[in-house]
Amino acid sequence: MGDIFNGIAAIAQLGMFAVVAFGAWIAWRQLHSWRDERLSLRLQELAEEIVALTSELADRISEIRSVMGYGPPAGEEDDGTYDYRRRLKELAELDSDFLELRRLRSRTKVLVHSEPLLDAIDAFFEVRSKVALGLRSRIRTVLRENGGQSMTEAEQKRIHRDDGVIWEGDFEDDEIVRTLSTSLKTIETELSPIVRFEIRRIDRTTI
Repeated sequence: MGDIFNGIAAIAQLGMFAVVAFGAWIAWRQLHSWRDERLSLRLQELAEEIVALTSELADRISEIRSVMGYGPPAGEEDDGTYDYRRRLKELAELDSDFLELRRLRSRTKVLVHSEPLLDAIDAFFEVRSKVALGLRSRIRTVLRENGGQSMTEAEQKRIHRDDGVIWEGDFEDDEIVRTLSTSLKTIETELSPIVRFEIRRIDRTTI
């Protein structure tokens, strides 16, 4: 009789262990499900921020490169550099937006793991540098012309290249427009599935 009771007790104990183990497994699954959902929401927010910010930056850069120029305010003399300086100032006003884009890029590198996406974001920084360098170069050129200095053939070619960077639509193949359009398309292609929650690229070590 004692063996029977011992057997029943052993079976009961095994059953208890099984219930506890099953409960622990359920809790583990629920925890990771919650963490996955939390990270998915973070990814979606990141994707939406990047798409919105890069689209806005592309529009602002297009406005800065507009062929429509402006003269100086009434009473201010113009040495021929005002419109270039104005555009350079407007470009500098985007510094906080580019700082935010750099922050988003750092998060993207950790969470999304897409080299084409990172390259597309980097293209915006490259465009900003090219436009700024073109404007500064054009200002120096105008000041030299004001001083009566003649331009060499090499300098004339540089001015031609600068104009292609500064003015949108000045050339049939606008490098800046092409670069930004390609980058925006890549960003939307890479991030649209995340925004729509179609995929979840999850690295649990980042939580």
